[in-house]
Amino acid sequence: MDARLEEIKGILKKYGQEHLLNHYDKLDDVHKQKLLEEIENIDFELVDSLYRSTEKKEKSTKDEITPIDYLDKYKLNEKYKYYENIGKKAIKEGKLAAVTMAGGQGTRLGHNGPKGTYDIGLNSHKSLFELLCDRLKEEGKKYGVTIPWFIMTSKENNKATVEFFEKHKYFGYEKDKNIFFFIQGELPMMDTEGKILIGEDGLIKLAADGHGGIYESLVKNGMTKKMREMGVEWVFIGGVDNCLVKMVDPVLMGVAIDKQVTVACKSVVKANPKEKVGVFCKRNGKPNVIEYTEITDEIKEGYEEAVANDANTFEVDGTTYTIEKAGRENQITISGEVAFATKKVFSAATNDAEMGFDFQQAALDAIEVGDASFEYDGATYELTTTEKETSTEVVKDGEVYATVSNLLVSPQAKGVFLSLSFKEAVEQAIADKASTFTAVNEAGEEETYQLQTKNTQYVVRSQKATTVNDTYSGPSKKHWLGTDGNGMDMLTRLMYGGRISLMIGFVVIIIEGIIGILIGGVSGYFGGWVDTILMRVVDVVICIPAMPLYIIIGSVMDYYKIDPRIRIYALCAILGIVGWPGIARMVRGQILSLREQEFMVATEATGVRISRRIFRHLIPNVIPQLIVIATMGLGDVILMEATLSFLGIGVKFPYASWGNIVNAVNDVYVLTNFWFVWIPAGFLILLTVLGFNFVGDGLRDAFDPKMKR
Repeated sequence: MDARLEEIKGILKKYGQEHLLNHYDKLDDVHKQKLLEEIENIDFELVDSLYRSTEKKEKSTKDEITPIDYLDKYKLNEKYKYYENIGKKAIKEGKLAAVTMAGGQGTRLGHNGPKGTYDIGLNSHKSLFELLCDRLKEEGKKYGVTIPWFIMTSKENNKATVEFFEKHKYFGYEKDKNIFFFIQGELPMMDTEGKILIGEDGLIKLAADGHGGIYESLVKNGMTKKMREMGVEWVFIGGVDNCLVKMVDPVLMGVAIDKQVTVACKSVVKANPKEKVGVFCKRNGKPNVIEYTEITDEIKEGYEEAVANDANTFEVDGTTYTIEKAGRENQITISGEVAFATKKVFSAATNDAEMGFDFQQAALDAIEVGDASFEYDGATYELTTTEKETSTEVVKDGEVYATVSNLLVSPQAKGVFLSLSFKEAVEQAIADKASTFTAVNEAGEEETYQLQTKNTQYVVRSQKATTVNDTYSGPSKKHWLGTDGNGMDMLTRLMYGGRISLMIGFVVIIIEGIIGILIGGVSGYFGGWVDTILMRVVDVVICIPAMPLYIIIGSVMDYYKIDPRIRIYALCAILGIVGWPGIARMVRGQILSLREQEFMVATEATGVRISRRIFRHLIPNVIPQLIVIATMGLGDVILMEATLSFLGIGVKFPYASWGNIVNAVNDVYVLTNFWFVWIPAGFLILLTVLGFNFVGDGLRDAFDPKMKR
């Protein structure tokens, strides 16, 4: 025991953790033994490295952010099946296992127990564990295999997790055959000085090492050995609280296998630039996740107070924010340091030159008053100005001891190039005692910079603007119908939306009319086999389920990310091509009746061309009925466009239509709290459709002699 204790003392001394044995003598034999075991199990080299990595280090203010290599799932085309087949083959051959990180408790969810046992509120009342298990079994069933499942628990929830699975008979899995449980590792807790903490019981305080420790936990618990024995080569890792995850995604696995990468990860594209999610990228050449930046409550309060008081600046935590008007929006401008310009920069001429603060201050004082020399620490130093007057030489015993540069302009961050013109602009601004100046930036654009004095330095700052939208603002003098979730004026958006909705309605009716008149006119005039063939075509088009077709086409356009402007034209074409049969039948019926009239017999007897008979004599007589159908059909088209846009497959942002404005009701929060976002658009749709229906009824009455009184 003495030898063991002495060895442990030596290790603790090496890493500055001798305090762990301060209360050793007060412990009973059982606790003494446990403490020694805990110390022996600690990887002090790792702990020390982790602590040193948390120490505050000087960091560049400007990181080099570059795109990371990625594959777009929706642009893989034929490659999609290629990667999928690779993943499927790996699953069939038993080379793939699933690992679920389930060490957390459900406390934040209001659940007393492991997070994986939480019922997320589905009608089935299935827990997170069961949902993941169902998907895992479903994938395995496709390929006739049982995919091994490794579940990482924690010391706190391991027992409860295993008992939960026992209660549910492991959801069809077999323990220690294709489902395995292992406990995540622990690390000692440390204070800010890097000292390992001791609990009241005299033992070391330990805490779970988090998701980052999963790889070491797999090794220490023998899980990687089991995987190798089972022939597993690839592992799909996911969190238990990701209820939407696609377990063992064959496409993702296929990409990883094909590229032979160590790690592959799936990510989604931001819905918009302001969405509060992180993004994958390279920071200084290394893979990284850049998290979103939130405006703090303090900044929000400062902004709101400044706006209420008609102030154009406010300050939070020593940082000044400037509010600038930008149309209907406000911009909050903050400063970012670009460069610094320092007056009187000291540079040693020899390695043994000592230039402490007192020495530099004595030299600066002498330079300031124009002295030719100064004394310091019993020695005399002479001051001479260089030929170009850009610096001053400090001479000791006839030799240059140091130089004092009058001005040095340097970049604040690594990798930033400051052009000569930029430096000259800085020097000129300092000479003019200006607080701002204009210079050409790296992008070749003219930009305004701030010049601030900071001790003996001048800090050059660029202006970074953040747009603050007035979202979901209620009706006011400024916004008569309020603003939407993007801060856009609702009245303006309704006017633009009405223009697009009506344009789509008229264009579709014109397309339907042209096709319907041509098909119906030819069919009705010629009759016989021509009529039979054309009417069967009409029957086929009528039998096509319109809504599913629209949904499919809309989804295809989403897949290929069709430009929103082109979508509008495509929508007009699709609605027009599908909607003409009704007009064709009406025209055919009218022409069948009209072609037997005496005036048509007369045109045939006089030798009038067939095209002239149809378009000069028959069609004009059909126009009144056609106008009636068109006006009443216009309302139907507007309703259909509104329905498709409401479903998200019609007109897309940033273009507005009444339909995609009403789409706001798909959010219950908006539906119940911001009526002004969707009710006006719905009312306009109702009013417009009713108006066109009334016009259609009126025209029908006007054109029908039987309806006249």
